Amino acid sequence: MVGHGDGRTPARPVQQNVNFYEQVNELHKLAHLLWGGYSAHLGEYENWQLEYLESMDTAGY
Repeated sequence: MVGHGDGRTPARPVQQNVNFYEQVNELHKLAHLLWGGYSAHLGEYENWQLEYLESMDTAGY
């Protein structure tokens, strides 16, 4: 118990069991989805940049 008098509270909250491996697997799935989405977006952005640079070079800039 922590504190003095009637307002004392337990030092630790009620124990909660956590399935660590399940949480890690869920985070891994989320990271994989995010990586796939961002890498696809960045690939498209790279293509736009290459097209832009090519058109600027063709125009003589």
